Formats: sequence, structure tokens, C-alpha cells
Amino acid sequence: MDGDYLQPGNQRSAIVRWLLYSLATSGLCLLMNQMPALTLLLAIAWGVLIILAGIFMKPWSLLIMGLINGLALFWQTGWAGVVYYAAFWGMAAYVMALLVSRGLNYYRVRTWGIAAAIVSISLFLLVMYLSQGSIGINEMETGLNQMFGENLKAYESAGLLDLYAQQGISKQQLITTFQGVAHGLARHLPAIYYLQGIVAVFFMLLIASNLSLRRKLERLIRRPYKMEMMPWPLAWVVITGLSFWLWGYGQKNSYYYLGSNILTVMVPLACYYGLAALTFKLGEMQTSPRRWVITILIIVSVVFLPSAIIFLALSGLFDSLLDFRKLRMGREEKK
Repeated sequence: MDGDYLQPGNQRSAIVRWLLYSLATSGLCLLMNQMPALTLLLAIAWGVLIILAGIFMKPWSLLIMGLINGLALFWQTGWAGVVYYAAFWGMAAYVMALLVSRGLNYYRVRTWGIAAAIVSISLFLLVMYLSQGSIGINEMETGLNQMFGENLKAYESAGLLDLYAQQGISKQQLITTFQGVAHGLARHLPAIYYLQGIVAVFFMLLIASNLSLRRKLERLIRRPYKMEMMPWPLAWVVITGLSFWLWGYGQKNSYYYLGSNILTVMVPLACYYGLAALTFKLGEMQTSPRRWVITILIIVSVVFLPSAIIFLALSGLFDSLLDFRKLRMGREEKK
């Protein structure tokens, strides 16, 4: 264990450290409300400090610090702000910090952090739906259409619509196209919510791991990125999402949007692990051909970005199911 609170005679140092972490995390809580454009970045920094605090503090110290953070948010935002910030970032960060304080490894902490984010965001959406009758989908669609209407007036006054007309695109076609985009984007709002939480968990823990390793603390040690593999249950989540998407594709019904929301969340995760698998395979090549292959892959990815995303996602998916790199087999042999 690395925490100073475990060493006799260091109680004063532990108290000072607790005060510093409490003040820093509470200050970030206040900044998140004051600087909404930087909320996600500040939330990640907040989570990093909370996780680092978990290395040095006992669970009860973390819970008191969390209470102080909640009071700071309540002072500025009321209960609505406390629930919002806790649901999207705070709950996951404190779950990870508590697990770190108990000595769990990097990957178990990350798994439970993501699970905590999904559960807390789901509860937040459920409360919103029960209290307001929606989760903001219709409001988002209305807002996007209003924003487009304002931009359309600016384009019209600047004469840009005439350029579109010369290319055979009428004003009504632009309106219809954007309304379709706004309709689809708004119905993926749940996926956007979940992605915010999951991405924050990834970066909170990654940055906290880097900072702790720089201080030579034997916590949050992780494998090289090329050795990471998607947990096989997630592959079946992708398959389930794809099944719902195909089922409702013709009618664009609720099954279609359920599936597309699942895929919107899972495709970036699959790409993350697919890139790890690709990095592993490139590492097995000799230096000279590897440079050419990397150059070609970068060019192809830029020119055919959607195809590159599909390729990486499928690589992560099938590597999880078939274990192309034999990583799972190697771990079993070590046990």
C-alpha cells in the first residue's frame, strides 16, 4: 500500500493531503459550473484528483471529501446540479477511487468505473423521463432546427443559397435534409450521454495512472496498449445492437434507434480495441515494411474514414471473440 496514512507518525501529513485534495476537487466543482464550455475537461480533471486521492486515503476520508464536493455543487447549482454532475462523472470517479483505495488493479477499476457511469446515467435518464416525460430529445431537435433556421437566414442574406441553387440544391431540399439530420441526431442523445461518461472514465483513470507511475507508486499499473483486448461480453453487446438496428431498419422504429444508440456507444470502444490489435500486429513486422504499411494505412484512413472505422471496429470485435493474438490463452497459461 502506498498511502502515507498507513505509515505511523504521518497523521498530520495525511490530514494536510486530505485538505488539499478536498479544496482542489471542490474548486473544480465550482469551475465546472462557471465554465460550461469546459465542463468535460474540468470533469476529467476532477475525476483524476479523486482517483489519485484514492491512492492515499481511506474510504471514509474519500466519502467525506465527496460530501464536501456535493456541498460545493449544491451551493452554486442546487440539487439539480448535484444530481447532474454526480450522475455523469462524480459517481464513477468516486467508485474508482474507493476501489483504488482497496487495492484493485487498473482493469477491474476501469470496468467498475464504466459500469458505475452507465448505471448512474441510466438512473438520471429514468428520473428525467419520470419527472418531465422526456429526456431532452424533442428539446434538442427543436433547438437544432432553430439554430439551422438562423443560419439559413444568414446564408440567404450572404447569397450562399444562390450557389446551392446553381448546383441543383433548392432551399427546401436543404431544410428537409437538415431536419432529417436533426431528427436522427436528437434520437441519439442517450448514446451521447453514455459516451460522455465512458470517455471521461477512460481518461480519468489513464491520466491518474500516468501521474501515479511517474511518482513510482505501485498502483494503477497497466499493460502496454497493444496488449489490450475487448472483454468478450462486449462483443455480444455489439451483436445485440446490430440485431436491433437491422430489425427496425426498414421502419426506422424504436428498435432501429435502440440498436443505433447501442452501436453509437460500442463502435468507438470496438475501434479502441481494434487499434490495439492492429498495433500488436504491426509490432510483429520488420521495421522497413512496417513504415510503409503505417503510411499506407494513414492515407487510406484519411481518404476512406468510414471504411477505416468499420475495419477497426470489426478487428476489435473479432479479436475479442476469436483471440487472434492468443492473449487470453497466454493469461490462462500463467495462472
